[in-house]
Amino acid sequence: MNPTGIVHPDWLDYLSSFFTATCAIQSRADTPDGIGGVSSTWTNVSNLGTVPCCVGMAGKGEAQEGDRLITYGLVEIVLKGYYAAITTAHRCVVGTTNYNILNVGHGVGNAYTTLTCQAVTG
Repeated sequence: MNPTGIVHPDWLDYLSSFFTATCAIQSRADTPDGIGGVSSTWTNVSNLGTVPCCVGMAGKGEAQEGDRLITYGLVEIVLKGYYAAITTAHRCVVGTTNYNILNVGHGVGNAYTTLTCQAVTG
């Protein structure tokens, strides 16, 4: 039995079908728009433009907005590899869907990185 976790870190190399998608990790740059506001642009972080990943539902969350309670779905994105530089200031793009990163975690033996995210809509 493996006392450090369910899946040995080296086994992820043999589970290529687990990582069925790729994602890009992006950072935001804000620049003044000339009329008192800012314009935000997102660009891929160097070496994090095509990271193998797997996307799955993680649950639901709630947020209070004025007198309304907003319910939203949470998504967990598992990245193949250890990425210490990813923070909640970044976003993750899978296909055409942008995700705000709410939490970053790392798996056993630093073999993978997990992102708890919320899809950006609107």
